[in-house]
Amino acid sequence: EEARYLGRHKLSKHERPEPLYDQAEAEACMALFQPVAFEEDAKVGDIRFQLWPVGHILGAASVIIEADGKRVGFSGDVGRLDDVFMKPPKPLPALDMLMLESTYGNRRHDSTDPFSQLADIINTTVDKGGNVLIPSFAVGRAQVLQHMLTTLMQEGRIPTLPIYLDSPMAINVSEIYCRYEDQHKLNIAQCHDMCGTVHYSRSVDDSKALADQIYPHVIIAGSGMATGGRILHHFKRLLNKPRTTVLFAGYQAGGTRGAKMVAGAETVKIHGEWIPVKARVEVLDGLSGHADFVEMEQWLAQSDLAPETPIYLIHGDPEALEAMRDHLRQSTRFEVEVAGYQSIVRV
Repeated sequence: EEARYLGRHKLSKHERPEPLYDQAEAEACMALFQPVAFEEDAKVGDIRFQLWPVGHILGAASVIIEADGKRVGFSGDVGRLDDVFMKPPKPLPALDMLMLESTYGNRRHDSTDPFSQLADIINTTVDKGGNVLIPSFAVGRAQVLQHMLTTLMQEGRIPTLPIYLDSPMAINVSEIYCRYEDQHKLNIAQCHDMCGTVHYSRSVDDSKALADQIYPHVIIAGSGMATGGRILHHFKRLLNKPRTTVLFAGYQAGGTRGAKMVAGAETVKIHGEWIPVKARVEVLDGLSGHADFVEMEQWLAQSDLAPETPIYLIHGDPEALEAMRDHLRQSTRFEVEVAGYQSIVRV
């Protein structure tokens, strides 16, 4: 869609912009995948491994590798102990070494109830006759938002209003979440309520038709940091209207369009055009899929790790890595280091 749009409007540096891959290539690569169940023993060459449920998003796993009599864990993205949607991460088995993510190594999650915060934002916007635009990641965040909005309407905490999911990928993922309800906290009835309440905009024409909506409504669309996707087309229509609310429901990386808007940018560039930001910009706290440093410590305490297990921190900004290292050194007996670039570690 984006390649066609950029080519049609001459917005690309390429004379004929092409997508990185097409549908046929995406479908063909699926033949290379082999499903592995959680905690199933699997083998590649002389290395054995298991995937350990870690609660970040549907299917997220730590990888436990065994070779030469040693067992090494790679945490992957670790979910929260009290996530709105996902089950808590399963405690780890005994390991000889752990590579541990530290995304929230220097931050605690806000204790504000995300349902109440979302209800306040929706009600304030509807009261002034505006619309809510939510840039969202297609996997995980879009499904949580659907569930929350559906629940709030069922409980009468927000008015019944149209909610549109304008992301083909998020729509497909939502249906997958409903297919595997045993992997998260929602039961089958809640899954069907979530998918049945929200209007799915699958085609480009469906997306364009949202411009004809005159009453207050909510649009959830990709991408989560407003770097691309269908949300940009809605931004072009509605960012210059003071009654609009833009609600960011996830971390905004530095330099992204989302980060600039959260920081108070008065204009943003979309498809070569500078758009004034007169909309109200809000951030929904408490929906991160990553455990913070205290939750991470609690998860480690629940695991069967020996006190002297070496831990190497990865996947965090420099400040987060250092803060996580210092916290774990002070509060645990683990041997904690920050992984060095291209360093070699021997177990």
